[in-house]
Amino acid sequence: MNPGLQKFVLSACSCVLATIVVAFAFVLHQTYQEYRIFQKREATYAIQIKELQKQIEAKEAYVDRLKNDPEFLERVIRERLGYSSPNDILYKFPEN
Repeated sequence: MNPGLQKFVLSACSCVLATIVVAFAFVLHQTYQEYRIFQKREATYAIQIKELQKQIEAKEAYVDRLKNDPEFLERVIRERLGYSSPNDILYKFPEN
């Protein structure tokens, strides 16, 4: 084989190999960036899940208290719904 042709083939193979390595490095870099984004998203979702779990626990405690504490239930009914018992004396004040 001609020495000039060998150098050309070797140079061409080297260029192709270098191009493949650069392309692979680029794809790897993009993949790593996407991985980092997913990690941040996962951390954000984990925080949101903890906050939602706390809200669920608080609401479950509230419902449990409504079910088991008659005085609390009565207070909530009076405050939120404006109910009164037959023995209550109601005062109405004029609005300015």
